[in-house]
Amino acid sequence: MNTLGALIGWVIFRLLKEHLLKLQDKVAVQSTNIEKTPLLLREEACFSMACAFAGMFFVYNPFLIYPFLRSLLN
Repeated sequence: MNTLGALIGWVIFRLLKEHLLKLQDKVAVQSTNIEKTPLLLREEACFSMACAFAGMFFVYNPFLIYPFLRSLLN
């Protein structure tokens, strides 16, 4: 199943490759003022990696999130 999913993903990417290349030419920088850009957009890669690591950590250690959820509900 993992191989099948990888193959399907590769086929979808190859089909969209030309469309993505056309969109890349149209993308323009609207503002170079970094202070006006929201923090989540400036640090999007770090935020995504942190969420991925936190998600996997809590999948394998679910007992650590239960006290946090209980404190939110009380």
